Amino acid sequence: MKILNAIGKEFSLSAKPILEKAGEVDYLNLAQDEFEEKIVSYDAAVLGLGLNLNEEVLRKAKNLKVIATATTGLDHIDLKTAQEKGIEVLSLKGEEEFLKTIAGTAELAFGLLIDLSRMVSAGFESVKKGEWDREKFRGHNLRGKTLGILGLGRLGQMMAKYGLAFGMRAIACDPYVKKESFSDSGCRRVDFETLLKESDAVSIHVHLSEKTEGLFSKESFEKMKDGALLINTSRGKIVNEEDLIQFLKNGKIGGYAADVLTNELKFGKKFESDPLVECAKNGQNVIITPHIGGMTYESREATDMFISQKLLDYVQNNE
Repeated sequence: MKILNAIGKEFSLSAKPILEKAGEVDYLNLAQDEFEEKIVSYDAAVLGLGLNLNEEVLRKAKNLKVIATATTGLDHIDLKTAQEKGIEVLSLKGEEEFLKTIAGTAELAFGLLIDLSRMVSAGFESVKKGEWDREKFRGHNLRGKTLGILGLGRLGQMMAKYGLAFGMRAIACDPYVKKESFSDSGCRRVDFETLLKESDAVSIHVHLSEKTEGLFSKESFEKMKDGALLINTSRGKIVNEEDLIQFLKNGKIGGYAADVLTNELKFGKKFESDPLVECAKNGQNVIITPHIGGMTYESREATDMFISQKLLDYVQNNE
């Protein structure tokens, strides 16, 4: 089996011996156009975020039998076309026992909350300009505030525990988890509207779906507390960024920290412009990181090894 590893030179050294048992592997760092050209020659593809397997690409990939993506989200793959073509898609989605050991995204989410509430990034930018204006960056304590968590799965539960450790009250909305998950996490169970109305900060931990796309829009923002903070380490499309910008400008939303953007799948290593990035440049208490939630040495090594083993198991079971 010919395997294209599009994670390339960054792929964990510990995972390579596992992957190479599955077939002949090429490790290539590719731009989207290069990826589309190369994929036609391979039986399997290993990738992370940053490359798209849309309908056009999948129909060109005549030899492709299996995709192994070291991600939980699958919005970079056209699953319908993959199914039509009989292409197996292996991912981290649903691998709950393994994912419980991967804390990088939850840690980043809470770090972003601290950053927003204390204006750390803005303060640092000011100091780099030679300014030393303490009063300009008077922030807020987290202790005593209400942390609202949308999605009480693995990451949501971690976020709740971090909040409680900082003396926050935790409430959560998730109709799909058992009642015990709320009590075990120290959260009060609420509906979405109550979450919006009571939270001083809301952290998003749900998958992108038809139900969650655009969930945070004008209607939701109007129900949130004045000056509330919003953290998004899930997917950009869950937030209507056009509406968000207006609520940031009028001060209704006190700050937004995101590890994701609506248009990020269109970006390469660089991008020309983005409305939310421009908003951040204009000092609207916006922090944006380039989807680095899972990008720690520990997380990457673990996920690369796990997805390699999953692909190897698939190959051995289908020989």
